[in-house]
Amino acid sequence: MRIWIPLLWLALWASPAAAVEPLAATGPLTADQKAIFEGVPEDQAPEKLNATRADLEGRHYLTCDEIWLDKWYERVKDMGGSYTGVGTDQAYTFIGWMKPKVAWMTDYDPWVKRMHTVYAVFFNQAENIDQFLGHWANKNRKASVALLMEKLPGTEKENKRTIFVFKSWADRVYRRLKRAKRWFTKRKVPSFMSDEATYTWVRQFIMDGRARPVLCNLLDKGCFEGIGAASKQLNLPLGVLYTSNAEGYWRYKDQFRANMQAQFVDDKSLLLRSLAAKKRNGDYRYNSQTFKSFQAWLKEDYVRSVRSIVPWMRIKDDTHIPVSHVDGPPVDRRKKKKKKRRK
Repeated sequence: MRIWIPLLWLALWASPAAAVEPLAATGPLTADQKAIFEGVPEDQAPEKLNATRADLEGRHYLTCDEIWLDKWYERVKDMGGSYTGVGTDQAYTFIGWMKPKVAWMTDYDPWVKRMHTVYAVFFNQAENIDQFLGHWANKNRKASVALLMEKLPGTEKENKRTIFVFKSWADRVYRRLKRAKRWFTKRKVPSFMSDEATYTWVRQFIMDGRARPVLCNLLDKGCFEGIGAASKQLNLPLGVLYTSNAEGYWRYKDQFRANMQAQFVDDKSLLLRSLAAKKRNGDYRYNSQTFKSFQAWLKEDYVRSVRSIVPWMRIKDDTHIPVSHVDGPPVDRRKKKKKKRRK
């Protein structure tokens, strides 16, 4: 299987785009579309999980800790295209807002992929938000485990590993989803946790087989290039690529630049990222960038990290959530700093 999947991907990439029927807005994929969508090769699991500090290495992040994701709501609402992004619950929030045609839920942590398979089982079983939340509640733990043992698609050994991940994180996921429901309801932003129509749309999207969790490393060669090739084969430009705060972990490496250049984009395609600010506002700074702009910046050698692209945003107080957008050609900010010093 490890040999067959990459060969399938290369064959599909090389085949003419005209042979693939255009994607419908909703409903199951055709056999050809499904083969392309599911044919993206996965990366190998890393030896260790990276972090900004040595004491945080190896940690799993199976819930989102970003509080103000809806700062991006108006920018991504009903934009379509494809969704690609890290993390767990964030994916279903963005899917509900964007209404994409397909979604690759990408992460380099195998536990994240396992958690997405749990979400899929619960989406299939729960007809509304309360039923979905109920599967995560501690009082229903035995019933949820039994359901997972029956419905998870893997071998018994693999399913037991997935259930271990579920049992380890279910309480935290439940708290996160309850908070998301409260926040988005209060802010009057529809989401899969605060609006039944949005939940129904996301649920059907999952049931139609249009969401696929993949082991995908931003820094490895394989998966992200495969997503770009598959998107081109489907003639489906990227809608959103969401990196959360991952770009803050490392300087831009050659393979990361190549992975981003490989994405099939149009003028609407966006990169969404968060930047650390926990000590100042308990949350993050939020930035979006048109993807063509991002690709242009990555061609410049002086662009060494996200700090080269996103202007520094001062946080005024603990209630201030900075939001910015980049949509322009590369600018070497080092030259500007030198000029200021001379003055």
